[in-house]
Amino acid sequence: MKKRLLSAIVGVSLMLGACGGNDDASKGGSSAEPDAAQLAEQKCMGCHGKNLEGGNAPALTKVGAEKSEAEIHDILMNGTKSGMPSGLVSEEEADQLAKWLSEKK
Repeated sequence: MKKRLLSAIVGVSLMLGACGGNDDASKGGSSAEPDAAQLAEQKCMGCHGKNLEGGNAPALTKVGAEKSEAEIHDILMNGTKSGMPSGLVSEEEADQLAKWLSEKK
């Protein structure tokens, strides 16, 4: 029983840590805005997989066929009840990611 609890705690910790990503994409003196693909690599792929094929979280390869840009933006900003945390991206990053992800059909 203790092994099972410890395994669950470690698993949840790893999943939450992977979803955090890099909070400041502009570090290193670069003033260029990262594009949406770079943002996805930094912020999404830890949970959604290297090619957004799914992993600890749902696949996003065809998310634009299921959700509108506005719905994706809302999820990015507010999270979901099923596990997507809120606050992983800024408003500007959410705008870029929502547009990019909505084109994945």
